[in-house]
Amino acid sequence: MLHWLVVGHFDPQDRVDRSEQLYKPKPQRPIPLPVAEQALAQFGRDIEPYLSYCEGGYILCNWSVAPYALWERVQEFAYFLAEREEAVVMDEGYMVFWPTAAGEVRRAADGS
Repeated sequence: MLHWLVVGHFDPQDRVDRSEQLYKPKPQRPIPLPVAEQALAQFGRDIEPYLSYCEGGYILCNWSVAPYALWERVQEFAYFLAEREEAVVMDEGYMVFWPTAAGEVRRAADGS
């Protein structure tokens, strides 16, 4: 099984386009490519071959196809970019994870 993380602006209640098979992530708005490129330049380009900028403006982080030594870096980049862009991270099971700051804002808004 391939494992990946997707970074984008997703509504956790409506995160997947189910209109066709295979389901695709459904971003509310794009992360601009120049912004993603800038984040990658700051983070380090050693993981670039395992990242894909996808139609709709989300970034696919294919950590499981990277060499084992880069798995954590690819995953860390996903959260690094999400934090910078106030976006979320979604895994291959379409489970949404908030970066630390975004999770704190969400919990404050929910009153929990």
